[in-house]
Amino acid sequence: GRSVFDLEVDGEAFSIDFRWLEQRSGPAGAGSGPSLPVSRLEPWALASGEASCSRPAAVVEWGHGQDVVGGRAFSPYSAEITALLEDSYERFKAGSGLKGVLFTAANGADYLVDFAKMQQVRQATRSVRPVYRHNVGLGLRESCADGSASAGGRVATPPTPTFASPCRSFSPPPKSDISSQSDASTWLAAAWCLDPAAFWNLLVGAVVGKRA
Repeated sequence: GRSVFDLEVDGEAFSIDFRWLEQRSGPAGAGSGPSLPVSRLEPWALASGEASCSRPAAVVEWGHGQDVVGGRAFSPYSAEITALLEDSYERFKAGSGLKGVLFTAANGADYLVDFAKMQQVRQATRSVRPVYRHNVGLGLRESCADGSASAGGRVATPPTPTFASPCRSFSPPPKSDISSQSDASTWLAAAWCLDPAAFWNLLVGAVVGKRA
């Protein structure tokens, strides 16, 4: 699976990383300069009319990859676990020596989240799932720059979105036809909304296919 896609618009090459929702100059692996945040309009927000073009009130959503359930190949953690992860992650970023956090999920299983690798490991089976940390709000999902969403200590308790079928109807135009930002947005939307079984491959691209 791929988590990074290369694009060229008006002769300028750049890459989009779906795991971190970031854009970098140059093709994947050769990017330079600072990363730029990328926002994605959620299909459920478009269908319900809840979308806003203004910057959302930033809240943090932590989640993990899963086998496809209802067309979704990822799932957010509960509010309690999200709060634990966010607090622990802030200490990790501050250099406290904390590398991860162990918790017991609602299913009774123990999981270890490794912040350096952004992976979840089920202790009983040693199976691995990718982990993400995004900003969400008002129907937008975007890069979660350190400190941008946690200053107020807020974490996400979003409604469970229903991904509408129009998302799956997208088909990417040939890369040779991408000549504008609008074309690039259409291509990225199509890449995001491919077969649900491949969704997490595109979004995270790590340790896919291992079952928890």
